[in-house]
Amino acid sequence: MSEKIKNQYSWFPKDGNCYEIFDSIEDAIKDAQCRYNNRDDPYEDRDEYTSSVIYAGTLRRFDMGNAVKKIVEGIEDDMYDQMSDFSSGCDAESECYVRKKDKEVFIKEAVQALLPIVEKHVFINPQWICVPTGEYDLKEKRWTSPIFQIDEE
Repeated sequence: MSEKIKNQYSWFPKDGNCYEIFDSIEDAIKDAQCRYNNRDDPYEDRDEYTSSVIYAGTLRRFDMGNAVKKIVEGIEDDMYDQMSDFSSGCDAESECYVRKKDKEVFIKEAVQALLPIVEKHVFINPQWICVPTGEYDLKEKRWTSPIFQIDEE
């Protein structure tokens, strides 16, 4: 039985970055409002560059497994390019392929082998982003656009 993944939420000012991860959109708005009221980052200067209007919404995480799988799926083309460079000027025909009957097993095994190494040594940023589902004005303390449907599944 698959476990239900709970949505998480965040917020960011127009032309800004996400700050924290929250369990509800209400908690994200409370955090933003508190930062705005207390003149905390990003509102310490209250300048015209940091809008009081924020976007709030669900979190979307970077899928490292999917990224590694796409790299593995493209390995034949990449290896072929390397082979072509290697054999340039020779009368040899370059070849590189995974047999069709082995392709699925190759991809599975290669991802299983490579993913832990990539997760251990490769830094990515951002690891997650906020997908806006509504716009909120901290100065007016109200939603300035309707909250779009948030899928709770």
